[in-house]
Amino acid sequence: MRGLARPLICLGALLAVLAPAQAQEAAGRFSVRRFMLAVGTNDGGDERVKLRYASTDAKSVAKVFQDLGGVDSADRIVLMDPDRETFRHSLGRLDQLVTEAGPRHRRVEVIIYYSGHSDERGLMLGNDCLDYSELRATVDRMPADVRIIILDSCASGALTRLKGGRHRAPFLMDASAEMTGHAFLTSSSDDEAAQESDRIEASFFTHALVSGLRGAADASQDGRVTLNEAYQFAFHETLARTEGSRSGPQHPGYDIQLVGAGDLVMTDLRGTSAGLVLNKGMFGRLHVRDSRGALVVELEKPTGRKVELGLDPGEYRLVLDQDGQFHGARLTLTDGGRTELSMAHLNPIAVEYTTARGDQLPPAREVVGGVPEEDLLYRDVSFCVLPGIGTSGRDAERTISDLSINLTLGRNHGVDGCELGYIGNWNLGNVRGLQIAGSLNLVEGELDGVQLSSLLNRVWGEARHVQMSGAVNSVGKSFHGVEVAGLVNIVEQDCEYVQIAGLANWVSGEFKGAQCSGTFCMAKTLEGLQASGAFNGVRSFEGAQVSIVNLAGSGEGAQIGVVNIAKEIHGTQIGVVNVADKVDGAPIGLLNFIRQGRHNLSVWGGSAPAATAGLKLGSDRFYSILAAGYDGESAADKGRRYYGLGIGTHIPSGRSFAEVEFLGFHIDEMHDRDDDKAHLLTQLRLGIGWQFAPRFAIIGGASVNTFISERDDGAAFAKGTWYDEKDGDTWVRMWPSVFFGIQI
Repeated sequence: MRGLARPLICLGALLAVLAPAQAQEAAGRFSVRRFMLAVGTNDGGDERVKLRYASTDAKSVAKVFQDLGGVDSADRIVLMDPDRETFRHSLGRLDQLVTEAGPRHRRVEVIIYYSGHSDERGLMLGNDCLDYSELRATVDRMPADVRIIILDSCASGALTRLKGGRHRAPFLMDASAEMTGHAFLTSSSDDEAAQESDRIEASFFTHALVSGLRGAADASQDGRVTLNEAYQFAFHETLARTEGSRSGPQHPGYDIQLVGAGDLVMTDLRGTSAGLVLNKGMFGRLHVRDSRGALVVELEKPTGRKVELGLDPGEYRLVLDQDGQFHGARLTLTDGGRTELSMAHLNPIAVEYTTARGDQLPPAREVVGGVPEEDLLYRDVSFCVLPGIGTSGRDAERTISDLSINLTLGRNHGVDGCELGYIGNWNLGNVRGLQIAGSLNLVEGELDGVQLSSLLNRVWGEARHVQMSGAVNSVGKSFHGVEVAGLVNIVEQDCEYVQIAGLANWVSGEFKGAQCSGTFCMAKTLEGLQASGAFNGVRSFEGAQVSIVNLAGSGEGAQIGVVNIAKEIHGTQIGVVNVADKVDGAPIGLLNFIRQGRHNLSVWGGSAPAATAGLKLGSDRFYSILAAGYDGESAADKGRRYYGLGIGTHIPSGRSFAEVEFLGFHIDEMHDRDDDKAHLLTQLRLGIGWQFAPRFAIIGGASVNTFISERDDGAAFAKGTWYDEKDGDTWVRMWPSVFFGIQI
């Protein structure tokens, strides 16, 4: 026994070291990993009407799968208005991620969502078309166990016609099942139009799908929404909402071929950060809006069944329609909490109806400013001293005036003409016309006109035309027009045309037009120009960013600044420092750090300088050069040093290549420190190279050298001169030379 003690102790120590690593490896092999590509394309080409909510749909679906569907932020790709090549590149990137993850996980799943235009051939990406056959073939090749495609577009049902759709039993998301297959969901049949709505600010199908995934579709009440539950909910909701539309009913379709036991879980509500539980006693049509007024979830709540919704923490407004009787509530959901809602928490909402001929009762209208239209008062002129004190008296909050004059701060329902305020104007409803105030203009409804103030203009709803303020302009929804502010312009949704601010412009959604500010400009997406004194930031852009620092996710166009940073650029970066994963174009700068680009050290020899080293940084085709050279001592002098910058282009042809470069050197004469006078050398070089290995090549060629100096005639190193002239105190020489070197 004593002889076995030491081996047993060593074996135990070894097992103690290996056990955690084995457990971690086993956990990876038995886990499920899910990847996602979400694409929103508003532009379907010159012949199609531009959509408004395709990009919003893509963001909503990506968010719900990140919040509840197990998709990590690093495992999802979101594209806004990509062209065909960008779409293909992202599919390739998704394929690469799936391939790398496969060996480490028991099951890998891929979800591809598209919202935009399509026809019977394929997806319309601007003026390009990505065929359904190519999409399906690309997805089928991905080494994923489960592949899901969701298309919200016209005639998208043509995708499922490529193969017969046969409904097989899907699978559970937990790692106890071994499942493979695909599921294709489409928002319409092969001859129907997919439709979007301004009221819900989304497409009918995606709005229903997201509502279902957030818990409205959980018919089994197990806290999980399966593929079948989500599809059935989206089908019935989409059909019900479009039966009376101008384009006719819309029938979502499917092709599900998943082999296994159980059902595929799309979202899990049990891990939500904030939950809203609707108790069994509630029934009716429920609308849930967030603090910005966006419709987050809509569902028909059945009586006798509890429904749980997974939402983000924050403030929400709820409206419940029980056969024409409306109830509402405002509540705040906290992180990690569950809030249960019953009828006792809702308050009645008084809504006026009008009777129409026929048997059908029209739906209730949303009342702006809390006043039914029938109760509004219209005046030609109103005058107000203080809120509630004026010609309208207590009726001011339901009065709409053609001309409103406020001696201090006036509080009215709305204006349809002109409003003047010494201190401010405050309207509960809409304003159409001109507002001028000494300090502030406040509109809780919509603005269709012009606001002028010295301090603040604020509109809670949409605004159009002009806002001008000495300090701040703020819009709660979308803005279309011109904003000019001494300090800040803020738009909480999309913005079009022009923003000019002394300090900053901030747009939470899409911006189309020109943003100009003294310090920084921010937007989610940009189509146009961003110009600021310090910083520009967007997730994606088409156009140009001009600032000291420019930051973008992806872009088509130009970044011009001191520092330019982007993930992917189709165009150019012009600056001192350019940083990107990939540049499909020409980066022009002192330092170009392109991850999928050129990083070469080149060393060559020639007549002048005798020995040179150059660092080439840039994209595959275009790059900048930092160079330094040296000529050794001679009888005439003590040698000279060369410091240079340049640009070049790389032209590959198999393993051989050509390079055309332009370099400019400052010459430092080691025996002459007269640095105040020009002493320069330029070279136009043509080199031919052979790539022996991925990181090793030889290169040689010829150059045309031009020497310009106010110090001497350059005779010490300018050999075989073509041109030799002196103009005043300046020598100019030109001569040819050859060079040879290596490149790594």
